[in-house]
Amino acid sequence: VSKELSVGRAALSSLLGGIGYFYGQSKIALPKGFSQKNGDKYIPYWPAALYTAVPSRSFFPRGFLWDEGFHQLVIWRWDAHISMDIIGHWLDLINADGWIPREQILGAEALSKVPEEFVLQYPSNGNPPTLFLALRDLASGIHAHQFSDEEAEKISTFLKRAYVRLNSWFQWFNSTQSGKYEGTFFWHGRDNMTTRELNPK
Repeated sequence: VSKELSVGRAALSSLLGGIGYFYGQSKIALPKGFSQKNGDKYIPYWPAALYTAVPSRSFFPRGFLWDEGFHQLVIWRWDAHISMDIIGHWLDLINADGWIPREQILGAEALSKVPEEFVLQYPSNGNPPTLFLALRDLASGIHAHQFSDEEAEKISTFLKRAYVRLNSWFQWFNSTQSGKYEGTFFWHGRDNMTTRELNPK
């Protein structure tokens, strides 16, 4: 076995070994200056399940929306059904505005690994929608006849069912993260005066 193949097998095994199932409620930050009667500065998201790959089971046992698109670029090539299941779980987390919390800190294990200041999720924050990269590949694979007829039918059905949520997510980006020019986006809230980053923007 070549060195490249051995490295590839190890990387794929590590990625697949990082797939987990989580259940709990994200904590959504209230607008600045608001709090609940009990003093909490967040409201709980609905109880939700998430089947996802994670960057590290021991250090980051939680789902990252940005990372997941890149995970799925590899996973769909190994098993498209697992990939669709994972993407479907993420799309089930979309709210009525089209927003998906970018970090899913679900359950006691996940919470135990996250410093308190990073637990709250902010509805103004969004990561680039990398899941579209994997979805593009799946759609392209159908046209390139990479799948059996049965697999292609299942993928096509999944994409049709996911369309409404994907469109809602896309519209959220267009309405909240848009740039100065049509069809562009920009990163909000960067502080070029901070001394807490190596590369302040």
